[in-house]
Amino acid sequence: FNVIDALTVLTLGITFVCRMTGLAAEEEKAQAALNAAQIGLSYTCVLVGLRFLPFLQHSTTLGPLVGVILDMCGLLAVFLLVMAVIFTGFIIGLHGLLATSDESYSSYGDTILTLFTSALGDFDLSVEVVSNPQLETAAILMLVIFLLMAMLLLLNLLIAFMADAYQHVSEDKDKAF
Repeated sequence: FNVIDALTVLTLGITFVCRMTGLAAEEEKAQAALNAAQIGLSYTCVLVGLRFLPFLQHSTTLGPLVGVILDMCGLLAVFLLVMAVIFTGFIIGLHGLLATSDESYSSYGDTILTLFTSALGDFDLSVEVVSNPQLETAAILMLVIFLLMAMLLLLNLLIAFMADAYQHVSEDKDKAF
């Protein structure tokens, strides 16, 4: 029994409760409960698919690939922790600079979404802070620093983690199979 099993049982339980609530509730509440059940079932399917990964480890052709994937998951957790710490600083900083003047940074949720899409390459440096040109310069500089860190440093770190996991599994492939 591991984390994936626990999450699968939990999402199935929540899906079941939402489905039963949706069948017995009024029309407006029923639709919301049925939507929640559909979302829960979708996530349950993903978790069940992940649960079948360890069964593929016994194959001589797919075993090394699954080993790389499982090793990468452990390294990915470390990478996501580092990235979350860095993102949090930039989220708070940019929200503080641009919350009152730019709609993309008006809430923490909008700031998170904007920075996430920026890290993936969809960014716009046209920040307009009408009241204060110094804030505009500081915000653009902070965005450029964020993009450099996100694209160059963090993504290269992620690639290095993945290459290390692949090399580790490749070295042990002959012993395991």
